[in-house]
Amino acid sequence: MGPGSAVRRTEALDRLLGRTRAATLVAIAETQNATGGEMARRLNISWASAGEHTRVLREAGLFHSLRVRSKD
Repeated sequence: MGPGSAVRRTEALDRLLGRTRAATLVAIAETQNATGGEMARRLNISWASAGEHTRVLREAGLFHSLRVRSKD
């Protein structure tokens, strides 16, 4: 792929998924073991919004997640 292909892919994802959901998917791909709160801070969105975006992407089979409870 030539120069600018990453930009075209990002723009295509934005059109397909919407800008925030596409950014969520990219953040998931670039970040391992991030919590919902960490995703929300990284994307500058609410925790509830981050949770909704990740839920939809998970249900679409685009990634798998593991919930880990703290031992407090």
